[in-house]
Amino acid sequence: MSDLFASDDLTPVLALPMIRPAQAQKHIPHNEALRLLEVLVQAGVASRSESAPPDDPAEGARFLIPAGATGAWDGRGGQIGYFAQGAWVFLTPAEGWQIWVADEALALRWQGGAWVAAQDLPLQVARLGVGATAEGANRLALAGEASLFTHQGAGHQIKINKAAAAETASLLFQTAWGGRAEMGTSGTDDFALKVSADGSTWITALSVARATGLLSGAGITQSATDEVPGRLVKSGDYGWPLGLALDAGDDPDDLPGSGVWVCASAALTAGNHYPEAAAGALVQIARPGAGAAQLYITQSGTLWSRGADSAGTWQPWMRQSSSSGSTANGSWLRLPDGTQICRRSLTPSASAATTWSYPQPFTAPPVISGTAQATVLSALCLDAAPGTTSASLSLRGADHARRADPLHLTAIGRWY
Repeated sequence: MSDLFASDDLTPVLALPMIRPAQAQKHIPHNEALRLLEVLVQAGVASRSESAPPDDPAEGARFLIPAGATGAWDGRGGQIGYFAQGAWVFLTPAEGWQIWVADEALALRWQGGAWVAAQDLPLQVARLGVGATAEGANRLALAGEASLFTHQGAGHQIKINKAAAAETASLLFQTAWGGRAEMGTSGTDDFALKVSADGSTWITALSVARATGLLSGAGITQSATDEVPGRLVKSGDYGWPLGLALDAGDDPDDLPGSGVWVCASAALTAGNHYPEAAAGALVQIARPGAGAAQLYITQSGTLWSRGADSAGTWQPWMRQSSSSGSTANGSWLRLPDGTQICRRSLTPSASAATTWSYPQPFTAPPVISGTAQATVLSALCLDAAPGTTSASLSLRGADHARRADPLHLTAIGRWY
């Protein structure tokens, strides 16, 4: 409000001086009103930090007077000072007045008895579009290459709140406006990660139960025999996969990494480094860097093992379980170290050599021994060097004649 006129001669809003009927010198209130309008319309001041009037103010100079100002501004804190015709005119702001402070490039508003920076006032809009049109449910729309949410010296949180568990609070990722991935709490309070190939059919790849933190979904194994590639292994499934099939071109010497393989047929072992010609399963455990260990279990249950050193040189297969059995030609015992023992009891011919066909073949001619059941000299004689599958033998007495006494035979050699 101007100090030049009485309050009842001023307009009620901007406090502009009015011309009274029969008033002399009507130009005085008229010109004063114009000067005040010049100050208030497109209002702006040079500064709000000057604590005293300038020594030589220009005509029309305007300042926002701070509290504690001195000189001609004493007691005018918060008012607008306007220099006109050699004197200062002071305007008292009313609620809602706005002004621009030039030296700070800052807009102020008189609100609640103080000048408040417009940037500090709450901004409330029904919709906001930044390079895009906000409409419908999308009340905030932004088009740009990136968005930045940063801290003010500590951390930073983005909060997404929903009204109830059955509602959706999520981030939706789209391609050409078609949904391709979604993460959040959709229709439940369990956190889920979903994907879609077409925006219509959705797969829950991973779901985290809010009460336990346990996982479920298409991205983890569904059972202990689940062999779908790319799934994470959950507790209880132990990560033991179904064996990969080996074919005739796969050599156990050259298998990569660690894993489980299956040889479905003995025919596939030909020309490859298997312990024996038998179908079975192979387990390989690779060591860091180089080297590995292998187990081969045949369909009949025979267990073999071997290892390779850091240079990749494989050691011979070793059988890790003994086996035994019997046929019409006797009994046999095979030990893991390759030793084979064959036994048979028979009565040889007294007129010709007797052939013993071993119950299992040897890899090299075995050592044969025998004990005759007789009251006189009856010694085992080999009529020829033993072979890998049989031996020709006789019992002879002191007169070198063949005898037909009960004979207990043993052959010891190698079966691998």
